[in-house]
Amino acid sequence: MSQQRPASGAPSWGAISVRCGLLALPPLCAVAAQLSAEQVLFCSVTSCFWGALEATILLRVKLTRACRRIPFPIRLLVAMGLDLQACWLLGSDVLPSRPLAAGSGRGGSVPESHGLTMSVVLPCANESTNAWRTVQSIFAATPSDVLHEIIVVDDASVPPISATIDPKDLQAHRARILRHDEPQGLIRTKKHGGDQATGDTIIFLDCHVKPRDGWHNGMLRRMKENPKRIVVPVITALDPET
Repeated sequence: MSQQRPASGAPSWGAISVRCGLLALPPLCAVAAQLSAEQVLFCSVTSCFWGALEATILLRVKLTRACRRIPFPIRLLVAMGLDLQACWLLGSDVLPSRPLAAGSGRGGSVPESHGLTMSVVLPCANESTNAWRTVQSIFAATPSDVLHEIIVVDDASVPPISATIDPKDLQAHRARILRHDEPQGLIRTKKHGGDQATGDTIIFLDCHVKPRDGWHNGMLRRMKENPKRIVVPVITALDPET
């Protein structure tokens, strides 16, 4: 008697298990990278979706017939790429600052307690007037227990920024100036300021901004959730005359 062979193209449950296991990597990576609970949940849900889709492809369900023409490695890369992109977008949401109650904090607000201090680095080139306005605005809008220092990095301005601001005013606003005798460019100027910063967090701002009260809350909250994060604020229009 001849042995009966399995029908050609029958699904291999071992192959299904292996492929579904590979598609389950994103949530495991999200946990290992200490991403937020929302991101881990999102990766878990999408992994279940991709795994179910892969199972229907191997089981030759008519609905996914067209997908069978795409090799599995490409399907895997597409799934992981979409997961990564969506996870990044989910993690880069800019949460609005929580409303602050009126009280004794500087700027008429009671600061949220994050337990983090902030060094603000301002790379400036030929913006003496803007630099001083920005220092005053940051000092006025940031609680005293959060603002550790303001570092103005003067990238060879003419005249030097230090010549236009009284040192006593700088000290009163927790600010200091670093000076380049030769232009170094934006990136080196930021790096110089960041290397000299001593706060728990380093915030890089342009030399012509005016933060609103409570501007630090959303940023510090995000960074406290995951210290590996790089947080980018929303920059709105600014009237240079005010």
